[in-house]
Order: sequence, then C-alpha cells, then structure tokens
Amino acid sequence: MLLPQSPLPAVDIPLIEDPTYYTAKQVDIHPMAVEAIKPEYPEAAAAAGIEGFVTLRLLIDATGVVREISVVEAQPPDTFETAAVNAFRNARFIAAQRNDRPVKSDVRIKVMFEIIETTGARGAE
Repeated sequence: MLLPQSPLPAVDIPLIEDPTYYTAKQVDIHPMAVEAIKPEYPEAAAAAGIEGFVTLRLLIDATGVVREISVVEAQPPDTFETAAVNAFRNARFIAAQRNDRPVKSDVRIKVMFEIIETTGARGAE
C-alpha cells in the first residue's frame, strides 16, 4: 500500500534543550561523581593545623560536565576555596535524572578539610 505524499515539505525540528538547572528536591536521581574527587589540602593550612570547609554551588549539565562553580561559604575564609574549586573544575558526573531523562542540575556540595593523623596499625594484644 502506498502512502499519500504530504503537500508540505519535511522540516527538521531541532530538539529544544531544557534551560532549567534542577535542584536536589526537583530531580528523581541525584548526579553522582564518576570517580572520587579528592581536593589537595593546602600546605600552609596543613602546616598550621587549620581545618575547615567550603560549600560549593555546581551547575552540572545533562551530560555530567561541570559548567559553573561558585563558592557559597568558606570557613575559614581565603584558605580552602582554591583547592575545592580546582578539585571540582574537571570532575565528571553521571547526570541527574528527572522523569527518566538526564537533566541539568544545581548542586550544593560541602567539602570538608580535616587533618587526619595516621598513627600506624595496632597489632593484636
């Protein structure tokens, strides 16, 4: 059976990209890092025994690439921000999902900087 030809020409319609960056409450599945993200502890802070944290805002696209990073909070200020941003700048993620499709996400991540003393293993007594 032959189908009748349409009098209208075929038109390629591009897929419209969803411009929304969804928050954690708006997605069904949160983005996940492809591999562990380990910021370098700043030498000056380690030598001085300084601990703290940085809260980052990441805008992650639907392919899992970090598009923007900003510092939301840092304690103490001007100590760990660069290390935290550098660690997440090239991180790759499995994108968040909403309604069974990958979407852009707006993520807050608290990066802790704590000095962990290594004291060697203790044998059985």
